[in-house]
Amino acid sequence: MKVTVGYKGFLSSLAGCDGEQVELPDGATVGQLLEVLSVLHGDSFRQAVLPGGSRPLVALVSVDGRPAGLTDSLADGACVLIVRAVGGG
Repeated sequence: MKVTVGYKGFLSSLAGCDGEQVELPDGATVGQLLEVLSVLHGDSFRQAVLPGGSRPLVALVSVDGRPAGLTDSLADGACVLIVRAVGGG
């Protein structure tokens, strides 16, 4: 299946594009998509989006306009938007 992935801000710089189509096996999850993207775009991208150790997901992901988590399944033709989470005080 193919999904369309869009990046905003800092992530588009890391990916080198604002978006792309990615081919995944049927039934792939958001977490599996992020792993594939980390392989495609390198360690800096991985650190910007994926949790490490006890760290939570550090990117906000929406699928077809709805918030999504790592275990959510993707469907063929889904539109995924990934935005770096921002914190502060």
